[in-house]
Amino acid sequence: MLITPHCMKKCLSFSVFCLFAIGVLFSQSIKFSSEEVDLGIIPKGAYMSHKFEFKNDGDSDLIITKLSSLNETLLATSPTKAIAPGQTGIIEVSCKGENFGALYSNLMVISNAKNGMITLRLKGEVL
Repeated sequence: MLITPHCMKKCLSFSVFCLFAIGVLFSQSIKFSSEEVDLGIIPKGAYMSHKFEFKNDGDSDLIITKLSSLNETLLATSPTKAIAPGQTGIIEVSCKGENFGALYSNLMVISNAKNGMITLRLKGEVL
């Protein structure tokens, strides 16, 4: 059987449509109870910590693939296993107050959710 370019186009279009439909029907969604936290006053040299709680609002497993920050004093851990639909998870974050003054740190959470990348924000004041 000879496959014509017209037939190939139809097959490709149908494949793309199916992948899109599967992505819409079976998608992960991550929802944080709060995306920003004020750590308040941080003594110089001390670590302050916070737990960001999130929920998988989608209908398939959610996987946190990467946590990223430009702040070298920001330490973060996330669940290593997939979060089932309707279940919750925690990202633990600790930040060291190194320099006097205002502290602003961002943590990028990258996952397989349809909202892909979310930025969590921490702020405080180092005294």
